[in-house]
Amino acid sequence: MLNKANSANEKSFLLLEQMLKSLFNVANKVSTVSQNENELAKKVENMVNQAGNIQKATQMMDKIADKTKLPSLNADIEVARAGAFGLGFSVIAEDDRQLAQNSEEFLGNVAQITKELLQSINEVNAELKKNTQSIQALNDDTALLVDDANEVKLCNEDARALVTQCTEKIKISQENI
Repeated sequence: MLNKANSANEKSFLLLEQMLKSLFNVANKVSTVSQNENELAKKVENMVNQAGNIQKATQMMDKIADKTKLPSLNADIEVARAGAFGLGFSVIAEDDRQLAQNSEEFLGNVAQITKELLQSINEVNAELKKNTQSIQALNDDTALLVDDANEVKLCNEDARALVTQCTEKIKISQENI
């Protein structure tokens, strides 16, 4: 009977060792995933900043496009004052107007695309933050499991030592009988 208890204790000890190794592996993997998520979140944050820079550049280009309208207006005025002699100015005025219109359309498209990109990046960033929090919670839970398993291991080692002591005392008692 004592041999069965000793054998069961050994088997339990080996299974616990295996479980601890598995828990450590899971904890390491969760920690690695957590670090990767943090790095990814930093990269997404960088993308948000870059998209913001694109928006600023688009706004500056929009101001330049607005200023392009002024020379075309001036050219129209000169055409009106010069009459037939100002026909050359009318070509310039039309080209300037077309350039300003094309610039505004292009900048409007860029602004819309940038806005949508920024919105998508912000959504991804929010999801990454949620994932990071979930992974951190999982990491914390795994650490608690590892601590609990280590405590069980210590209890199992104590039980193992007690079984060994009992076995030796029984052997001594049997020898004395």
